[in-house]
Amino acid sequence: MSSRLPLRFPTLPVSAHRRVRVLSKVTQALLSAVTTEEVVRVMLRQGMAAFGADNGAVLLKNAEGGLTLVGAAGYEPEVEARYATIAPESQMPVMRAMRENRVLWLEDMPGATQTNPELAVYELLMGTASGAALPLWAGETRGAMALTFVPPREFPPDDRAFMTTLARQCAQALDRAGLYTRARQDQAHLRAL
Repeated sequence: MSSRLPLRFPTLPVSAHRRVRVLSKVTQALLSAVTTEEVVRVMLRQGMAAFGADNGAVLLKNAEGGLTLVGAAGYEPEVEARYATIAPESQMPVMRAMRENRVLWLEDMPGATQTNPELAVYELLMGTASGAALPLWAGETRGAMALTFVPPREFPPDDRAFMTTLARQCAQALDRAGLYTRARQDQAHLRAL
């Protein structure tokens, strides 16, 4: 007769299993993405799909300390053009998320436009009701990712933790892509010499 107790593993709710599958899928996709453009495509496709976002944008920190749009999906061209570059002093959620290195949850975008006129373009052009601005942090903040939703949406603690984890994974992948690009440039420079 064995004195060992049977092993018991905690059972996870269905939503937790789904999150683990999504993170695994994103990790695999990001490992094969070697350029910034590939990483941004994965971030937008997987991030939007994971949360059912209607629109998404990735902005990276520029030399002036502001943000430059490097990829977007679902937004009208007018929105992309207007926010192709965001000044460092802007109060846009993506700029604040990067500057303050914290996630901003906007569960009532129409109400927020009354206190932040810079948000009005989302409501007017897209009918956006809620959104999240996530800093892309890997050792330091590299930029921000925006996910917006046309129907009103709340962000429970599990979703908030999951979105934050996804944004950090993406930031690390962007760092790797930057190293890859610099290595290729160095190699080309050495060949030229």
